[in-house]
Amino acid sequence: MRDLLVLCADLNARATIEAILSRPRSLQTRPIDFEVRHNPIGADGGTRAHGVSILRAALGSFSHAMMVFDWEGCGASGDPEVIERDLTARLAADWANRALAIVLDPELEAWLVGAHRHFGKVSGVDVADARQWLAEREWWPRQQDKPARPKEALEAWLRAHGARRTSANYRRIMKAASLRVESCRCASFRRFATALRRWFPAQ
Repeated sequence: MRDLLVLCADLNARATIEAILSRPRSLQTRPIDFEVRHNPIGADGGTRAHGVSILRAALGSFSHAMMVFDWEGCGASGDPEVIERDLTARLAADWANRALAIVLDPELEAWLVGAHRHFGKVSGVDVADARQWLAEREWWPRQQDKPARPKEALEAWLRAHGARRTSANYRRIMKAASLRVESCRCASFRRFATALRRWFPAQ
């Protein structure tokens, strides 16, 4: 039986999560035997609506499971953390405490912007301070923990530096990013990483 199956909404999320899970030392876990699948039908909304039944089919093949999708575009208007709790409770009917739903508020790029010090890995341009670049253009005011529109902020930076918002670029950023839960301001990432530490503690 393998360790972990993650169901996510699209290829960018798949690349991001694979990059994170491939770094157990930075996550402070043991090496994890994982598989990340993206939902080819319905993206975020389909993952929210059908993720519990899709993961149910993997019982017996994986010891743990997660479903990960963006709050924006998932078709639900409620509080993201309430949606998480409701879906996690539904997963528990099959997986007990071995499964978790993670709702990305507002979207996956909230994780990426936390790695702004490594944006230069994408374009090969030596960018001294991507955070300053975003602040100067009012994408990310200094007093805010994250941009209000992280996807658009990241896209603006990539476009200005001759790059695109692709799975390969997401993977490059997250391969270099700090994965320290203690210093992360993104609540959904903290819940994601904390669960992995609990399930797969470092040896």
